[in-house]
Amino acid sequence: MKSTRLPSLILSVLILSSTAEAQIDEISKCGRLVDFHGCWILEPFEGSNWYLLETPGAFQEDDFIRVAGPTEPCNVECGPVHVYDRVVAPAITPCEPESLGCGVLTDGAGPWCSQWLWTSPVWGRLLLPPPSEYVPGDTVLAVGYVCRTCGTICSIGEGTLLQPTLSSCVTPVSVRAATWGLLKSRYR
Repeated sequence: MKSTRLPSLILSVLILSSTAEAQIDEISKCGRLVDFHGCWILEPFEGSNWYLLETPGAFQEDDFIRVAGPTEPCNVECGPVHVYDRVVAPAITPCEPESLGCGVLTDGAGPWCSQWLWTSPVWGRLLLPPPSEYVPGDTVLAVGYVCRTCGTICSIGEGTLLQPTLSSCVTPVSVRAATWGLLKSRYR
């Protein structure tokens, strides 16, 4: 009597291994478009992988873009850099800035650093260029692009706030505690 278990086992292993090879990762990431020695690369704001793009579409170098699509392994040399993932037939759209909520400005980045810090309980400490219309200690609403991988000489904080737009945070005033004049001046 022949055993049918061995052929079944071999067939199962072959099916599982071909399924594992066919698996493709999908990405949807915002980052900066870079032309690096003739290669179009997405430098994501989060994560350490760079992604090779066949074409930038209608976008130009240094644009902030969102790339979505399946990836495949590759090993492409772009000058001194190797790129190990390619996005196949990506959908490329503008990356929209995020509204980060309110945080406190400080200039405590150190004497060697011309950057300021914007600190919030949700986002942590993010570096940004010194704003001309605010002073340290101001609480401001920040809108921009959070880059966790953008390095600076400052080497502090949990990332960098790129292209920040800052505005005053309006804190709610209790109607019972406020006078009519205070409410009127605050909400004009």
